[in-house]
Amino acid sequence: MIKRVAFIASSSDMSSGANWSLVKLVVNLRDKLDQIIVIIPEHGALEEHLKKERIKYYLVPQNNINCWYSLIDQKNDFMTFFKYIFKLLLNRRAIHSIVTILKTNHIQLVHMNTLTSYAGAVAANKLKLRLVWHIREFMEEDIGIKFTRPQKAIALLNTSVRVICISKAVAEKYTRIINVPVDVVYNGVNENDYYTSRGILDNKLISVLISGRITPSKGQYELLQALNSLPTEIQDRIECKIVGKVENKAYAERLNNFIKDTNLKHVEVIGPTDNIKKYLKQSDIICVCSKREAFGRATVEGMLSGALVIGSNSGGTREIIKDMQTGLLYNTGDPNSLADRIEWVFSNKKSAAIIARAGQLDALARFTDVNNAKEIYQRYLTLTN
Repeated sequence: MIKRVAFIASSSDMSSGANWSLVKLVVNLRDKLDQIIVIIPEHGALEEHLKKERIKYYLVPQNNINCWYSLIDQKNDFMTFFKYIFKLLLNRRAIHSIVTILKTNHIQLVHMNTLTSYAGAVAANKLKLRLVWHIREFMEEDIGIKFTRPQKAIALLNTSVRVICISKAVAEKYTRIINVPVDVVYNGVNENDYYTSRGILDNKLISVLISGRITPSKGQYELLQALNSLPTEIQDRIECKIVGKVENKAYAERLNNFIKDTNLKHVEVIGPTDNIKKYLKQSDIICVCSKREAFGRATVEGMLSGALVIGSNSGGTREIIKDMQTGLLYNTGDPNSLADRIEWVFSNKKSAAIIARAGQLDALARFTDVNNAKEIYQRYLTLTN
């Protein structure tokens, strides 16, 4: 039976859901396993969370961009090739260090937390350990990256004993290119962190929130277009907050210019926060406008908070939201469709509040971190030592 597991993080950034999910998974598994370690590539917020939870970790610097993955529009010139070779050589040291750590801790299984690193998987293969790969991203479709050497990447993925995808949409993509068992296990959110018993849509001013990385794929501009197309009497009754880390400065500037040029009232680009719960609990409507969300942690957080979630009908979002039952879906990429949904809420506040409550109960039943850990542990039990 698998009892000693190493988790490999690809970053120490807590601005995306992958590392939040990792921390909650490890916390919920530690009573079931004899030994858990986490290997991180850099100092950062994840390290602080691991310390707080008293989770054993090791820091092993790794270099993945231009070596394991690249930006979609990356040019293949001499400098790119030089970076690839240079980082490949640097990562040999990382692989050696990880091998030593795995041996010292008598690890039986290596669990890769995302697709955006690879050294841990190579180390697992060198020691002939079981490898589980957690796929939490589409790559090209959601975060704008691709494998630098696709054939080598797929070959390494195929050394896994099992691949876990965070939605059916993600699994559909990767089952076409890999030849190992693929399971769908939805991400989980801690209900105690986000659950609130409250009323919504009962104030004169309705609060709308969109959270997440400020980058084109998250669709903040689409929301602004939708707000601008609403009748003036509805615009005047909406306050909107855009919260998240700015990853694309030009895009953030575009948002601010649109707000200024169209004279949208009560709309604010706030930027990053370490207290998203505060904004969730103040919001009546959460908009998830991503072009293609691998899962949609923000969707579940919004549902648990008691808000009405309006999401794009794509990717993992449409697997979480049951349209007109636990939330509302609109046509992805269509600001007018989103505006229609917002306008419907203003005309049907009582029904919208009932849908929001149904969404909260559905999230409690389907998308908690405890459920997520139980399902992953069940996968471990199917693996022989």
